Amino acid sequence: MTVPSSFFTEVDPRAATVPSRDPVGAQVVWSAVGRQVIGNLTLSSRDVAGFRTLLLGYLLPVEGAPLQERLHVFLRWEQYAAYCRLAASDRTSPLGARKAQRAIARGGPLTLSPESSHQILADQRSTGLWTLYHRAAVLSGLATDDRHLTDEARALAEPWATVIPDEARRAVLKGRPKVSVLESQEATDVALMLVRGQKAADRVTLRNALLRGQGGSSVVPSTTWEVQEGLAQLEEELGLGWEGRVSVHRLRLAARAHKFRDLDARLRTIEVAESVLHPAQALFDFVLRDGHQASLAQLAAEVKTRWPGVAGHVQSES
Repeated sequence: MTVPSSFFTEVDPRAATVPSRDPVGAQVVWSAVGRQVIGNLTLSSRDVAGFRTLLLGYLLPVEGAPLQERLHVFLRWEQYAAYCRLAASDRTSPLGARKAQRAIARGGPLTLSPESSHQILADQRSTGLWTLYHRAAVLSGLATDDRHLTDEARALAEPWATVIPDEARRAVLKGRPKVSVLESQEATDVALMLVRGQKAADRVTLRNALLRGQGGSSVVPSTTWEVQEGLAQLEEELGLGWEGRVSVHRLRLAARAHKFRDLDARLRTIEVAESVLHPAQALFDFVLRDGHQASLAQLAAEVKTRWPGVAGHVQSES
């Protein structure tokens, strides 16, 4: 049998990405290095308010309700949560923010409905929290495969549910479609609960679940105990919270100072990968948008402007 010449260079279809969404192919590389540190999260499940929304969406339906009813409750709740976050000017945009913002701009009561005309995404079931965050929640020990909460997640979510105003709860559960959120203190309270949680202890519990996961998964590689413990300790010491940001370089230096050698090595791999991926993405975006007539010097300056200083950290230790 003759083996095609391209056999050894063909991309595994399971690793292929949609070119329009990932033209540089960064996601495939990032998956290989990023999952060595946090195995249960993805690039799509990166908003902690999204996880709180998911957990409440699994909690709210009547116990024993059929899956279709649970889905409809979830979709209505996801819409309401997005409206609250936008009305409260959350700095992180929820999924479906564009359509939700247009609905808010029209003024008046908002319609909560699983009907396609009222969904905040083109297909809210497939491209919303129901699909994008579910597997990560399962691997983090927060949800079961059949979309129920674990005991730990239920203990977290039940106090959060008390913040939801009665009008909104009725609209979400019973399909009473019209609900007001604009300029409402209740909407602000819901948004703050989703973004910040309620108690510091709850935030730590959720953080640990998302950082550490259950481990041992056959789908997503588990991280070592040192990496899991190191991340949790450094996150707390550096005061990141969930809204904080820190460079990979700073995090790696902290891991080295604490002698978390495995974590240090894995973060180093991420740092080197980023030194290639991020400039490549910035360059591609610039050329695609308005760089067709730019000189090489202009292209280099654009990359430096968008990502200053980080490449120097990598070069200085190469």
